[in-house]
Amino acid sequence: MKNDNRIQFIYRDLLTFCKPYIRKNEGKTLRAAFDLVLRFHQPGWEKTRVEYLYHSIEVAKIVVKELNLGITSVVCALLHNVVDNKTVTIDDIRKQFGSEVAVIVDGYTQLSEMQTEKISVHSDNFRKLYLSLIGDIRVILIKLAHR
Repeated sequence: MKNDNRIQFIYRDLLTFCKPYIRKNEGKTLRAAFDLVLRFHQPGWEKTRVEYLYHSIEVAKIVVKELNLGITSVVCALLHNVVDNKTVTIDDIRKQFGSEVAVIVDGYTQLSEMQTEKISVHSDNFRKLYLSLIGDIRVILIKLAHR
């Protein structure tokens, strides 16, 4: 029960924070993304689930406040790690949130899976490859907010 109250507080905090930046009708999309993140962790992982929600919301706050991005980016920030679990697919995200969100989340996933340890980050070829893999600059901005 304690975690349920904390989860509701976290959601209300996100709504309060985003209210000045999103249109009224976008609240349903935001709630749907929050609910999907909430379902991402199975019951029994309560501590992890709350920490995961808190992390996702903090990334979403950075996206909206620091980077001045809109609802699509906020939704993507909330969903940025759900595909990693392999229980939610990009196709699931596309069906529920549309192609734009799916493309950004997919780009984020690809970016996160890139092995960069052995590549010179200063290499022009690397930068070109990096940007060609990422179809939307918001992918990189969400990744920066994540860090």
